[in-house]
Amino acid sequence: MSFERPQAREASLFNDPSFPDLTISKFVAIQLKIPTDNVIDNLYRALPLEKQTVVNKQLIEKAVNFKVNASGAIILMINTNEGLQLIYGNSQRRKKVVSSNGSCEEKESMADTAIREFSEEIGNPQEKGILSRVVKNIKNSRSVEITNKIGRTCEEIANRIIEQQADKNKLYINMSSLYANDTPVNIRALTHEIESLNEKLKKSAPYYNPAVILIFGDRNAGIAPANLSDPTSKEEACKLINNFKENCQGNITSSFSRIFALNFDEKTDSSAIKEALSAIIDLTENNEIGLISKTELESLLSLDLNQQEIKEQFKKEYFSPSFENIVAHKGKHSPNEFLNNLEKLSSQVNKIGSGVLNSANVSPAANPTDTVTTKQQDVIGHQGPR
Repeated sequence: MSFERPQAREASLFNDPSFPDLTISKFVAIQLKIPTDNVIDNLYRALPLEKQTVVNKQLIEKAVNFKVNASGAIILMINTNEGLQLIYGNSQRRKKVVSSNGSCEEKESMADTAIREFSEEIGNPQEKGILSRVVKNIKNSRSVEITNKIGRTCEEIANRIIEQQADKNKLYINMSSLYANDTPVNIRALTHEIESLNEKLKKSAPYYNPAVILIFGDRNAGIAPANLSDPTSKEEACKLINNFKENCQGNITSSFSRIFALNFDEKTDSSAIKEALSAIIDLTENNEIGLISKTELESLLSLDLNQQEIKEQFKKEYFSPSFENIVAHKGKHSPNEFLNNLEKLSSQVNKIGSGVLNSANVSPAANPTDTVTTKQQDVIGHQGPR
């Protein structure tokens, strides 16, 4: 049996708004080339005999009805006249975030999710600004990496469902895209744009903790989540939301404009209040964004995180999962080769799972018209080096 190369299929999924609306059953049926009605039986029979129990079959039946838990991420590196610069966010949880990531909304592709999350997390950059121009030009997408935590074969999928007890949050597909522009931009112009965004982020930062406490409480302080149906809690929440709307209008992205269009008062439904508080958390978690130079990034990518002391220090400063996204894009290249190639390559999406390649060495596998022969049980979804 032959079909599109995994690289081509995965790249198309990144831009497909219908993909996140698939059930796991439909996703598996498409990838395994089997009827949807046969998915449960195929997965169940793929389990070892000792695992073929009534309980485990029920877990499979439960899991295959979930929608695919899809998410998108962006890593943004800007080529400037002073070298490559990585954009990072300084989270109010006291760590640096080097990859914007979030779950897909209804009818939203993973590529669109990544761009939306990027705008939300860095202060709603202007449409004509450097950052927006780079991430909204697909030609600047240099590499796409896929983390498939659903599985690639009947056996793998079935065993993962059982191991994770059909936990939807642990059965997911994430697609990460690394963006870098070809033509260098002026570092002064980039710095000026970042300074303007930081003014907005500094102004909105104080709204983060009150919104978190209202929704999640504060375990260390013995504060329980607020009951937003209670008049006193509702009044406090509405006051916070209205103040944010008044003072931080420039931070509100188009994706959140509908939420904040409401008038928040004692008559507002508690679910709408909670939705607005969640939006505030998303828009204010980073209180600053900044640049990591090529030299500094090369040094970070060269760290031996197998050494416990280095690993612990790194974890104090960075969110490891977002940093691991960069490592996956690097593939087998040395940090220096990887970063040099980003500065030199012409714009193109390269072979998935191999990091950024020299243009002369780009595999023909990137050609979407190519086909390969594969076993019927293979499910597309390269996980990349982790």
